[in-house]
Amino acid sequence: MVRKFSHIQKKKMKGRGFGSILDLKVHSVPNALGYWIIKNYDSKTKTLNVGTHIIKITAKLVHEILGIPMETQKVVELVRATDTNPIVLEWRRQYIGARRLYVKEVTKLMEAKKDDGWKFMLNFLVVYNSVFGEYLKSGVVNQKCFTSIDKKADIKSMDW
Repeated sequence: MVRKFSHIQKKKMKGRGFGSILDLKVHSVPNALGYWIIKNYDSKTKTLNVGTHIIKITAKLVHEILGIPMETQKVVELVRATDTNPIVLEWRRQYIGARRLYVKEVTKLMEAKKDDGWKFMLNFLVVYNSVFGEYLKSGVVNQKCFTSIDKKADIKSMDW
């Protein structure tokens, strides 16, 4: 997805603290690797057993590896994003008639529109939150991060 961003979109991403994601060269995760991580990750202790030693997975480690913002303003997610939230409603209006939205549909819209404004940022955050945050069992995009965002939000100052 990020390879197809325009120069302006890439500049916006860098300005909001997500520039390092532009350099990721991962196109897919092999099923065997995903299974291995699930099998060897302990969610209670937040550790990954790599055989010879245990790696403690912390927000700081993720920040150091991925370079994503790790600032003071927490991203608080509610159980479910609903149309009573004005940001959720604004974002969903791009997809009139869609019952369930998946990462692929959102990235297709981002590519087609080449928008670099507020909706581009919302679309990016919902994809980011779905891929790097919490993947929902149903496969639909995770919109729960929208409960922490409004039009005045300083995305770069948030702890992603």
